[in-house]
Amino acid sequence: RGKGKKDELFVPVPESKAFLDTATMPMILTAVAIALFAKILMM
Repeated sequence: RGKGKKDELFVPVPESKAFLDTATMPMILTAVAIALFAKILMM
């Protein structure tokens, strides 16, 4: 059952690819900001 759900997610390849590209930048920026914030807190 789980396998089928995963396949469903990957059916619209171009759409999901574009969505991943657009979602990756803010996610990376947020992760970097959180990491810097944690570093400052640790100091």
